[in-house]
Amino acid sequence: MLCRYRYSFDSNCITPATVFMARLHEQLKYFVKHKMSTDPLWSKVKVILSGHEVSDVMYSFDSNCITPATVFMARLHEQLKYFVKHKMSTDPLWSKVKVILSGHEVSDVM
Repeated sequence: MLCRYRYSFDSNCITPATVFMARLHEQLKYFVKHKMSTDPLWSKVKVILSGHEVSDVMYSFDSNCITPATVFMARLHEQLKYFVKHKMSTDPLWSKVKVILSGHEVSDVM
């Protein structure tokens, strides 16, 4: 009786690790790109490298300010109130609409 051995190569033994490393590399690239675009220090470095003067008062937006009980949210609420009042008094389509604007001064009563 003659027996032949077959050797098979499973391509799945390599692919998952390769896909995982490629995905990890992609996420790292995205993280670094996002960090460089949002970090105020990196924006100053980019300005210096481009050869321009860096002003001491470079505006950088802090994403933590979009939380309740901050000055930003209080100002935003005031601007929204003004916008709604203005639209209701000038726009005929808004005059019959009931707008409920719940802001930071509304207490949480359950």
